[in-house]
Amino acid sequence: MVGRLPANDTTLIVMLVGISSGISLLGNIWLAGIFMMLFFPMNLWLVAILLMLIWLARQQISNRFEKNMPANESR
Repeated sequence: MVGRLPANDTTLIVMLVGISSGISLLGNIWLAGIFMMLFFPMNLWLVAILLMLIWLARQQISNRFEKNMPANESR
């Protein structure tokens, strides 16, 4: 996997920040991820998909904790 990533780490950082920003602005994880993947090399698509899956998992865990939180301890 390491050999497949480009030597230029700036591309990876820009992709991660771009997808994260797109997700937070659009609110749609898949739309933001697919749109951003169009602008980056195909060997980074796996990283983008993993980032979207991590974001979804974080959202599910966050929702589960908020759902189980008692009413008097809400934020």
